[in-house]
Amino acid sequence: MKRRQAGWKWTLVSVLAPVLLAVEGVVLYLLYRRNVAILLTETPLLLRVGVSFVLCLPPALAIFALVHRVGKRESTYELVRTTGLILGALTVGVVAMLQLSQQQVSEGQFALAQDTKYSERLVAAIDHLGSSEITIRKGAVYELKRLAFDSEKDRDDVIDILSSFVVEESQKRPKDDKNPLASDIMTALQMLSDARTAFPDSKPAQLAGVNLSFSVIPNINLSYANFERANLTNASLMHAKLVHAVFWEADISEADLRYTNLTSAVFTDATLARANLKNANLSRADLAMARLANANLYGANLTDANLDHTYLYKAHLSCANLTRARLYCADLTGVNFWQTDLTETNFFSADLANAFLNNAKNLTAEQLDDANIDGTTVLPDDLR
Repeated sequence: MKRRQAGWKWTLVSVLAPVLLAVEGVVLYLLYRRNVAILLTETPLLLRVGVSFVLCLPPALAIFALVHRVGKRESTYELVRTTGLILGALTVGVVAMLQLSQQQVSEGQFALAQDTKYSERLVAAIDHLGSSEITIRKGAVYELKRLAFDSEKDRDDVIDILSSFVVEESQKRPKDDKNPLASDIMTALQMLSDARTAFPDSKPAQLAGVNLSFSVIPNINLSYANFERANLTNASLMHAKLVHAVFWEADISEADLRYTNLTSAVFTDATLARANLKNANLSRADLAMARLANANLYGANLTDANLDHTYLYKAHLSCANLTRARLYCADLTGVNFWQTDLTETNFFSADLANAFLNNAKNLTAEQLDDANIDGTTVLPDDLR
């Protein structure tokens, strides 16, 4: 009789366990759809343990019944003990999962709070940039710099905002204004330089149309910046880093660019008349159709530079390096090439009237075969 009663109980458990498992699956699916799992992660630990125990009971009963039905020869005590261990392990596992979920939710909430905070800071700074007081505008610029360093997500937006601020404020100046650049504009330019130095892969400054005439901005780093149609007349940018910067149709007349790094910069159709480019690095620069009349290029590095159709009337190129430079159809009238390195320089159809080539280095007769030379061109003794 006792065996029949025990068998009846095990049969009931065997039937009940799968049913409970099915019901639990439906409940978990509904909880998932209603995002109750997130709510559970925000409840006290004791309550989460209780919920975990309830969720783990049906699997434990199912395992208990399965062990009994396969005919294991353990006593009822051993079966209950084994099931208890399984139930405890499952409960601990579920509690650990809920704890991990709580951590993930907390991290997500923290990130959301940070994004909200950054957005509020950005809106406030933009509002302060429009202030009529220069001190408030400078404060806004400093706040935008901090935001660019704090938030990678907002960094490019900050660079765009500061670039627009510099362009708009600088265009309020008269084109021939010889007064120093306003301190808020100078601060914004320095912030853009700091961002470029700290984050080389960040978005370049967009300074098309900026008016920086007569400004003094030494040692600034605005590599890859866009200075399209900018006014940089008489500006001083000594020792600046302007690698890959774009100066398309910019006016850079009489600017001081001594020792400036202009590697791979683009000066297509730009005006650099009487500009001082002494010892500047213009390697691989594109100076096609640029105007450099009377420019000082003493000691400049023009290795692999493109000077096609460039106007270099009476430019000072002494001690410059023009190795492999292209001077196709360039106007080199009156240029002095004293101690200039002309290794493999291409003079195809270049105008060398009144040019002084007598003291140039590494010049060959083949290089001049297709150049335009006449009786006014001063050639080395061995090429006359």
